[in-house]
Parts: sequence; structure tokens; C-alpha cells
Amino acid sequence: MHRLTEEADAEFAGELSAILMDEEKYELHHWERKDIYPKQKEDSLGQLVSETILSLRCYLIKKRIEALRGQTESRPGETNAEVLEEIINYLQLNKLLNKKLNRVLS
Repeated sequence: MHRLTEEADAEFAGELSAILMDEEKYELHHWERKDIYPKQKEDSLGQLVSETILSLRCYLIKKRIEALRGQTESRPGETNAEVLEEIINYLQLNKLLNKKLNRVLS
């Protein structure tokens, strides 16, 4: 019984959505005359792919920095100058990537 109600609700929602979209089609006509041009999906796809790749790189840099930090903590008393220099380089790279993504870091 409950399953039938869910199916009926889904069917009702689909019908309601179709009616609303049909009405919307007639209300939003002549956009070009009003100089309103919707952005095409293809126009922003390249930007979204680039942002995703840069975000993934930021994530991988964060993981690498955590691993390097673990190395320095596991070797107390030793000089970790090379590891610390590598961490600094990764932090600078991360800052550059975040700047390209228009992110503000504190």
C-alpha cells in the first residue's frame, strides 16, 4: 500500500513538473529581444574541468604535506631540512593553485 502511494506521488510530481515547465516556456519567451542570453553548458564545461583538476591537485598536495609531516614527527632529533624545504615548496604550489581557483586562504 505504501509503495503505491510513493509511485502515485512520483507520478503526480512528474505531471506537476511538466505543467509548470510548459507554463514557464510561454512566460520566458523573447529573451533575445530583452538581451538575455542564457549561458550554454558547453561554454562553462572547460572551466569546470580545469577547476576540478586544480581542486584534485590541491587535495593531493594536502595529502603529500601530511605524509611529509609524519616523516618529520617519526624522526625527532634529526635534521629534517630537506623535508621541511619540500613542505614549503608544496605550500607555495598550493597557494598558487588556490589563487588560480580564486580561493582566499587564511
